[in-house]
Amino acid sequence: MALRTFTWCVDAGATQDTELVTNTVKFGDGYEQVSSFGINTAKKSWSVAKTARLSEIEAIYRFLLDHKGVSPFHINIGGETNTYRTDGAISKAHIGADVWQVSFNLKQVFVPENLVADNNAAEEARIQAMINAAVAAAVPVAVDDALRPIGLALDELIGGG
Repeated sequence: MALRTFTWCVDAGATQDTELVTNTVKFGDGYEQVSSFGINTAKKSWSVAKTARLSEIEAIYRFLLDHKGVSPFHINIGGETNTYRTDGAISKAHIGADVWQVSFNLKQVFVPENLVADNNAAEEARIQAMINAAVAAAVPVAVDDALRPIGLALDELIGGG
């Protein structure tokens, strides 16, 4: 299953936090031993908002709700594309007239490489090859079915059927 991509640009002023994952062991004399923990030791989170017309805000809101805070998606923030999921509440606010704002928090998640390939050319080529193979397999059957009555008619004309 390929991950979807959040295609909207978020408003300027998004705030990034980076959590460093560490393991700390405290000894009785006040000494602490600290080490990094795991392979993904820096996790990013963002507080973001998007201000736009109601139709665009509704599309963003539906996109976020579809993921239910569980399913990850790609998003480009600050020039980097990473994989995130929503974390906590998704808020909509009416600014005025047809202008609305949606705000939400994102938490970086780490997924297997095969899920990251949703927009890569190799994946698109693989899908196109599958479509081409399906079309190629279907065409002879359709041609045979279409020509069968003609063959039967010819057989009858020449006395073979």
